[in-house]
Formats: sequence, C-alpha cells, structure tokens
Amino acid sequence: MAVEDKHVLLGFMIDQQHKRRFNAAMQLEGTTASVRLREAIAQFLDELDAGVKNPQIKLDLQDKKSK
Repeated sequence: MAVEDKHVLLGFMIDQQHKRRFNAAMQLEGTTASVRLREAIAQFLDELDAGVKNPQIKLDLQDKKSK
C-alpha cells in the first residue's frame, strides 16, 4: 500500500443529536457516514485539481440504486 493510500483518522466535534440523525440517515441509505464523507472529500479534491472555481463539499444522499 502506497503512503498516499493509507487511511488516517480525521476527527471533529459534532452535536450528538446531529451525529445520531446523520448515522441513521446513512443506515437507511445502506452506507456509513465515514464512506459518504470520504467520497465527498475525494470529489472536492478532484474538482479542486481540475480547476473548478470554488468547489464545494457535497454529499450525494440519494441511494445510487434509485437514480
């Protein structure tokens, strides 16, 4: 595994009620908060690298099967 491929812990504080609600929403989507946040950060960085002006971190919260 290359150095760039290693996963590291990213920590931040969030209101406990928000965490519970977000985790429940992710469970309904069949995924986890960690997966969605990793995907959103990767997409943001890809857009930044592609020269997108003012990229935003976006969470795709629709079940991919229903698209």
